[in-house]
Order: sequence, then structure tokens, then C-alpha cells
Amino acid sequence: MKRSEFSIATGLTYRQIRWLTDNKRIPFTRSANGYFEFDDESVTSARGIYEPPEENFHIASASSSIPENSICLITRVGITPKPNNNFIMACCDLLQKRNAQSLSVNTTFHPRGVYIASELAAFCLANNIHFSGGRNV
Repeated sequence: MKRSEFSIATGLTYRQIRWLTDNKRIPFTRSANGYFEFDDESVTSARGIYEPPEENFHIASASSSIPENSICLITRVGITPKPNNNFIMACCDLLQKRNAQSLSVNTTFHPRGVYIASELAAFCLANNIHFSGGRNV
């Protein structure tokens, strides 16, 4: 497959593909006219490099304990709805991109923690992500 088809198949940018080929991180060949040619093995290799493993996320304050094998999202959001909604959207986007399997939220991390937690819980429910939350998660 050509580079444009490979880009579509993997979701990688041309710059990412160029880095992979320049550093010989994926198998490829060159056609007679110098164009890159990729195959299914190239796609598998690229996905192995760029697709992150399944992860767990924990939203809390810096003083809380963080479960093992999780990424802590220390929050600095405002009291007004707009920053909260931006934070919620960013979290949802990150959970999808990183193929998260679970999210735990400590509602003591922010004055509007219960609101934020309920919005994230709804997202998790809709996307088959395990959600846990409460005051002492």
C-alpha cells in the first residue's frame, strides 16, 4: 500500500511515518520510482509503536493515594462551568485516545467534584469504561 493508504490505515501523520521509515522502525520497501510501499506487517508494527497500552486513570488531588498501574490526572480547574466543561471534554478525549479501561474519581479534589464526576460517569457508561468514584477512592 502507498503512504496515503498506510496513513489512513494507521491514523499516523506523514511526519510520524517519515520518522518510522527514517529510523527503520517498521518494515517497508521502495518501488522503482522511489515511493514507499507498506504491507500488513508495517501496519501492525506501527500500531505497536504508536497505540498506547490499555490504561487506568485516577482523578484526584496531589495529596490522595494513586492506585497502582494508573495515570493520575491532577486537576487545576476553575469554579465556573466553562473550565469544568473544558476539563471534562479533555478527560473524555484522553480516555478514548488512550483506550482506558477504568476511571476512578475522588470527589474531594474540587468544589464541583461531584458534578464533574457525574459527567465523567455518564461518559464512561456510554463507552464501556469501568467507573468508580466517591469521597475516599
